[in-house]
Parts: sequence; structure tokens; C-alpha cells
Amino acid sequence: MSTRRLTGYTKTAVVWSIEGVVGFVGGYYALGLAYDRGLMAEIEKISRRILKPKVGILGLGVAMARVQWYAACVIQVTASIICMALFRLAVKILKYVYEEFIRGWFEKRNG
Repeated sequence: MSTRRLTGYTKTAVVWSIEGVVGFVGGYYALGLAYDRGLMAEIEKISRRILKPKVGILGLGVAMARVQWYAACVIQVTASIICMALFRLAVKILKYVYEEFIRGWFEKRNG
């Protein structure tokens, strides 16, 4: 869908929904990758080492659910922001290449 014909709020909604989908998928993909590569397990080990002497076993049981949830949220949000920024950069690069090279080449060729 071309966003040239759209104006105002409609254009904003279309652009942000596409970036939102990219961020959503990228965030969950990165979170799955973090679990697959063992990053989440390492975060859990470090937090157990820090929390166990301070709060004991009971406190560890209470705190670990929140530690895991916050760690997952941080990874997911950070990856989403990075994916959306890379998507926006890729769109700008593709628009520049099209405007400067491809469209000019077609105009020269077709007179």
C-alpha cells in the first residue's frame, strides 16, 4: 500500500501500524532467541546469586517471578525499539535509492 495518497491521521495510522507489527514480531523473536541462547538462564543465575544471601529462599521464590518478568520485558522492549529503528532506516534508504537512481534511470530511458 502506497502512503503517498494518504493524508493526516490515516497516513500516521498506516505507518505506525506497520512499524508496530515490525516491533512486535522483532521483540518476540529476540525474546525467543534470548531463551534459546541461554541469556535468560544466565540472568536468572546472576539474580539468584545476588538475591539468595539477602532475602533467603522465601524471598527468592517471591522475587524471581518479578526478576524474570522484568528481564523479559526489558529484552522485548529494547529489541522492539531497535527493530522499529532499523525498519525506519531501511525504508528511508530504499526511498532514497528509488528517488535518486531507479526513477531517474527510468525517466532517462523513457525520455
